[in-house]
Amino acid sequence: MTIPSVLLIALAAILIGCGGDEAGTPKPASKRPDSAMAVAKGRTAEPKAFAAEFERGTAEKLIADEQYPFWTVLEFDVNKNDGQGRFGVFKIYVLRSGFNDKYKDLTSSIDGNSTPLEPNAQGIYWQVDEGRGVYEANIRLGENVVVNWNARGAQKTTEEWDRLISATAQSIASSGK
Repeated sequence: MTIPSVLLIALAAILIGCGGDEAGTPKPASKRPDSAMAVAKGRTAEPKAFAAEFERGTAEKLIADEQYPFWTVLEFDVNKNDGQGRFGVFKIYVLRSGFNDKYKDLTSSIDGNSTPLEPNAQGIYWQVDEGRGVYEANIRLGENVVVNWNARGAQKTTEEWDRLISATAQSIASSGK
């Protein structure tokens, strides 16, 4: 274990505290998005290193789609449904160097108007696709990562979200610059 890894683990231990969900049920800090955001804060991810770290930490492989000009999309192989039981349906957008401001495109309304959305107190940008009856939660982690998660029929996060955000933040912190 390298000295930066030990320092990162120590930082994560310092950040541990009590929190709760909407019902007031306490959650361990490692599963709270605000703690995860603190671990990833200021870090920049590179898609291949991030995907390798995500796989190392979760035993789940992400497939990279690099066809987009501003970002790389990382997600499970939809033919295998890997990890969807643990994390739900999601995409992770790793913004390319020089395009960090494009996170705004990923956190805008999907109503066809691209209206900028405001994050809630937890930093989540909620989108609603009324035609499909689907809510999507988007959150920016680190300097260049946006997580898009399908919340299905309710504007509410679950343990799947908590696991995904924790794994994503730890992968950014361990692989990022």
